[in-house]
Amino acid sequence: MKSGLQARVRLPFVIVIAVCLLAAGAGWAVAASRSSSATIRACASKTTGVLRLARTCKKSERLVTWNSAGPRGLQGDRGDTGAPGAKGDKGDTGAPGANGTNGTNGTNGTNGTDGAPGTARAYGRVDNNTAVVTRSKNITGVTNPSAGIFCVSLAAGIDPSTTGVVLTPDFNGDSTLFSPPGAQSVVEWKSGATDCPAGKLEVITGTRGVSVAADPQGGATFVTHVTMTLYNQAFFIVVP
Repeated sequence: MKSGLQARVRLPFVIVIAVCLLAAGAGWAVAASRSSSATIRACASKTTGVLRLARTCKKSERLVTWNSAGPRGLQGDRGDTGAPGAKGDKGDTGAPGANGTNGTNGTNGTNGTDGAPGTARAYGRVDNNTAVVTRSKNITGVTNPSAGIFCVSLAAGIDPSTTGVVLTPDFNGDSTLFSPPGAQSVVEWKSGATDCPAGKLEVITGTRGVSVAADPQGGATFVTHVTMTLYNQAFFIVVP
């Protein structure tokens, strides 16, 4: 009875003893017999149950394997969020981008509508030599009884005694000069019209001249005399 019991427990007991001895004194053998999947391989004698670590077993042995690591544990709780990292340094300025392509030309706009007719009741250019009127409206005639005197006739319905005029010299027919001592053309309206027949507008024209002399002490010249002379000048007249 005793020998039978000993026979039944011999193999496990021997295996445990062998494993303990091998684990305590032969760790290098365990490491040497592990496969790449962390499985420990050993050979157990079919008759005695004695274990030895090996990659291949003999015919009188059977293969015994076990894992070097236990089963994977449960996933742990998620850790707290870490504090924000420090602000990074400012990056270098990027290179300028390439120039864009030129846009297409826009289409021409439509012509605007004609403006409303002007409100001037009469106007025209008077020539300095012939007193001929051009570019005119409602000026029916101009006479030049003497140098610098022009009498202007207006169309019916425009009363010279109740209106005024706007005048300007025309450089293409006056005496203005821009080189020193330079004469200057003068054109003025004479509201009394004492040199013209009744019912006419009177315009007087002339020139302003200056005489200059050099400073005897040296330096710039100075004006010595100013003259105003009646003289025919071309002009443009507007009756508002």
